[in-house]
Amino acid sequence: MIEETRREQDAALGPALRDTGDPLADLTAAVELTLDGVLSPPIAALHRLTIAELPHHPELQRLWRDKTGKRERAAVIADYLRACDAKGLLRVPDPELATRQLTYLALAEGRVATLQGTEPLSKAERHRIAHEAADLIVRAHRP
Repeated sequence: MIEETRREQDAALGPALRDTGDPLADLTAAVELTLDGVLSPPIAALHRLTIAELPHHPELQRLWRDKTGKRERAAVIADYLRACDAKGLLRVPDPELATRQLTYLALAEGRVATLQGTEPLSKAERHRIAHEAADLIVRAHRP
C-alpha cells in the first residue's frame, strides 16, 4: 500500500518543477499538485490510519516518511529554490528549510480544510491555499 501511495504522489509532482521564471506561479503550481496528491482519498485515508496506529506501531511514521517519496519531492522544490537563489530571483540561504515551511504550511491548511481528507477541496480553495503559502515564501525570500 505504501509503494502504491508513493507512485500516486510521484505522479502528482513529477520529476521536476516547471521553471517559468516566476517563482510565485511555479511554487503555487507545485503546491497545488502536492495538495492534489496528499489530499486524494486513498492517500488521505492511509495518512489517517497511520496516525491512528502510531501509539501501537511507531515504525509506521518512519515507513511513511521514508517510503512515500516525500524526501524526493522536497528535493525537487529545494533544488528549484536553490536555482532561484543562483539566478537572483530569490535569496534562499536554506532551501530545505524554505521547502519544509512551504509544504507544512500548505498541507496543514489543506488537511484542516478537508477534515483530514474526508471532504473534497474545491479547485479554487486548493489554489488559494497554494498561492498564499507560495506568496509567503516568495515574500520572505525576496532579494
